[in-house]
Amino acid sequence: MDFVTRRLLKSDIPAIIELTKKTWGGHDHLPLIIGSWLTNRQCHPMVLELKGEVVAVANLKAIDNELTGWMEGLRVHPKVREKGLAKYMTNQIVETASEIGFKRIRLVTATENPAPRKLALSVGMNIIDKYSIFWKRYGRGIKWIKDDESISRIDRSLVLGFIKSNPELFPTNSLVHHWDVFEANQENISLISEEATFFISNSVHGRGLSWGFKHDTRQGSEWCFSVYASSPDVFESTLHFHLKQAREHDLKDMLCIHQPEFNESYSKVKWLKRRGHEIGLLLFERVL
Repeated sequence: MDFVTRRLLKSDIPAIIELTKKTWGGHDHLPLIIGSWLTNRQCHPMVLELKGEVVAVANLKAIDNELTGWMEGLRVHPKVREKGLAKYMTNQIVETASEIGFKRIRLVTATENPAPRKLALSVGMNIIDKYSIFWKRYGRGIKWIKDDESISRIDRSLVLGFIKSNPELFPTNSLVHHWDVFEANQENISLISEEATFFISNSVHGRGLSWGFKHDTRQGSEWCFSVYASSPDVFESTLHFHLKQAREHDLKDMLCIHQPEFNESYSKVKWLKRRGHEIGLLLFERVL
């Protein structure tokens, strides 16, 4: 096939937005972030041209004090899928990561999507962690009450100390923030706190860390929050707390990221028995 790879240009963005229109049922977040790839010096975005037409895109981003090459945003135009272009782009990204000198590469992909999993495994990556995500739109009629008085705001300067005191909650020493996964260090905690607020839970039922923020999407704004909890009771209390946070910010849509072991709590919470959408996430890594 007559194709070439090169760095992403501003003039490529309309074509890339076009090829993402049917991704994730039209809810692809890539059009919202691709512009930042051009202005962020930590990003190394590339496109693949086939006969002069942009048909694929991917990004490699330096995170964790340039320890990690974060692989994201791989998209291939529907008309040229199953022709090996995704594999080619993945290999190009890995090669670039090696040339830059990253110590490791990481990516996340949906459990339900076998193609990216196959690609990750094909370049020697392994699964090191798992997460669950659900989206929920709620009505004002929800009357669910769960004690959350043990939850309070924590200053970002104290978050790392909490993490180090509770290593069982963070087995890979990582923090999943929206679609990114960061090393748990002070620099990344400060980065997350630029848009999110951190909260801790200390009670007889266990301990937990969470953070939330207003996230703008193509369909509107939502309350996005991550939860690390030591018990189902702490998890459910934290859910209630962030339900109130969403209401206080006048947001009807929520996105929650949490440990998979709490999926069974969905059946215990009446308003969560029916969810708009849910997926599992897999964190892959390869040491270079």
